[in-house]
Amino acid sequence: MSSIAFFAPLQAKEVDRGIRIVAESGESFCLYKGYYALVVGVSEYDEWPDLPNAAKDALEVASALESLGVNVRLLLDPTYRQLNDAFKETTFHIGQEQNLAIILYFAGHGETLELADGTELGYIIPKDCPLKRADPVGFDDKAISMKEIESLALKVKSMHVLMVFDSCFSGSLFNLVRAAPVDITEKSARPVRQFVTAGGAGEQVPDRSVFKIVFLDGIKGYADLNGDGYVTGSELGMHIQDKVVNYTRGGQHPQYGKINNPKLDKGDFVFRLAGPGAIVEEPGKASISVESNVDRATVFVDGMEVGLAPFVHVTLSPGEHHIEVTKEGYEPYRRSIQLEASLSLRIYADLREMIPGIEQLSLDKESEAEKDKIFTNTIGMKFVLIPAGTFTMGSPPDEKERDSDEKQHLVTLRKSFYMQTTEVTQYQWKKAMGKNPSHFTNCGENCPLEMVSWNDVQRFIGKLNQIEDTDKYRLPTEAEWEYACRAGTTTAFYTGNCISVNQANYNGQQPYKSCPKGNYRRNPAVIGAFPPNQWGLYLMHGNVWEWCQDWHGEYPSHHVADPEGPSSGDTRVLRGGSWFSPARDLRSACRGRYAPVSRDDDIGFRLVRDP
Repeated sequence: MSSIAFFAPLQAKEVDRGIRIVAESGESFCLYKGYYALVVGVSEYDEWPDLPNAAKDALEVASALESLGVNVRLLLDPTYRQLNDAFKETTFHIGQEQNLAIILYFAGHGETLELADGTELGYIIPKDCPLKRADPVGFDDKAISMKEIESLALKVKSMHVLMVFDSCFSGSLFNLVRAAPVDITEKSARPVRQFVTAGGAGEQVPDRSVFKIVFLDGIKGYADLNGDGYVTGSELGMHIQDKVVNYTRGGQHPQYGKINNPKLDKGDFVFRLAGPGAIVEEPGKASISVESNVDRATVFVDGMEVGLAPFVHVTLSPGEHHIEVTKEGYEPYRRSIQLEASLSLRIYADLREMIPGIEQLSLDKESEAEKDKIFTNTIGMKFVLIPAGTFTMGSPPDEKERDSDEKQHLVTLRKSFYMQTTEVTQYQWKKAMGKNPSHFTNCGENCPLEMVSWNDVQRFIGKLNQIEDTDKYRLPTEAEWEYACRAGTTTAFYTGNCISVNQANYNGQQPYKSCPKGNYRRNPAVIGAFPPNQWGLYLMHGNVWEWCQDWHGEYPSHHVADPEGPSSGDTRVLRGGSWFSPARDLRSACRGRYAPVSRDDDIGFRLVRDP
């Protein structure tokens, strides 16, 4: 899979030799190669009170930064693991480019602890952090302290770093200096780590953020206190402190300053290039940033090697360019792009592991002839047309490790139907239902949804039909599921009579009959992480069990058409096995069952849609 994001051009545009500015003295000098921002908003907490506006504020800040030409990564409702991973990516990959200017913006809960020496230490709180009073050990494990932030800031090689926290805490991290604004030539050449927080310890920062409003005004130019056409980190801090204290009538006291380090407190972040002195070298240039899920993948532009992923930034002339990202053992990523003058383009290359002997198909590649057989709905669920046909349902008596309820019988499906190519993702569920009930939220939005009952799924179907103004979405019948899974095969799996951990996600320590052992991942995998079957359906074997429409019951002995299972029962059918299952449960004929009110962290679903 791949994604492309477009950003508006910088007001002082990024070019081959970086952003050049003109100071009041008339001196022209190079400032940065470019800007990068990690913007985080946490609205939905597991145990802390929700902050409905934090994610909205993060979206608004990200949009404002992008409009200034900043390359933005937006992260909403992250767990500790997701937030920590994003910090480390910013620190150890992106932040190793010395001429970048880096911005971190966090909106969410903050906390302050008093240490044994009487000093205070601030923390930011990810989604899954427990309450301090209820679980102090868990809090210490998952709350991220400003000392940890300080440590990461010291490991960044980029010259200027500005960290902004719309949270309430204080601590000993800051060297609070209120100096008069000076000509930027005195500060811009020296490194700096600067911080701004929305309030001090013990202050309640409201969910409707005055701080955010003042911050956005500041980067638009209101923080240019000396009128030189540029906003520095110091000016921004002064502006925020003055205005927020005033607007909240003394109820909120933002903190700002520089890291208490003599080698990192002399510079100043030049946040915005806004004045008439901002000039551009070689107008009309464009740029791309290439990111990848695979470390040290080689990036080629127009056949020339330009660097190693996970992050490569290149300035190019407008026009058509050819991008290729490769690494041994992975299918290459290739794409042609058309760049316009002064446009910044971000490309994400999702490399898939190469499986010998299995044709690699991309979820987002559709031939012209297939367009009437594949469609994507309004919340990103992709469906493929499954043709009508007849097949033998169940398993033959000699199939190893079969169960007694898998009696073979002929089934005819008289109508074609559309089946979702992947399991319903956490993103798709949240898009329709608002909340994500999954246990494995740290897996990411493109991982399968789990922890949903059969009854929960019916509510999702009702909501989706309402969104799409139709009544055609439903769960597959058990017969439709097995027919689609087999995709014309008669073997134990659609991969043959053996399956490996390179073909599906299951407990590889419990292989099928004489098949080799493999690793046990112990959690779901992202959709599309393994090869599809012959009809383009992904992870019909393993990952999460999938609910079917039918009550569980005994199969008929005779040929049937369009079976829908018993009219009543105690349990609903599950199919496909899961990340937790032994390989035997992944067989095309294997039948699971569970009470329709029950949930588990290895149970999800996919939908069908009637034509």
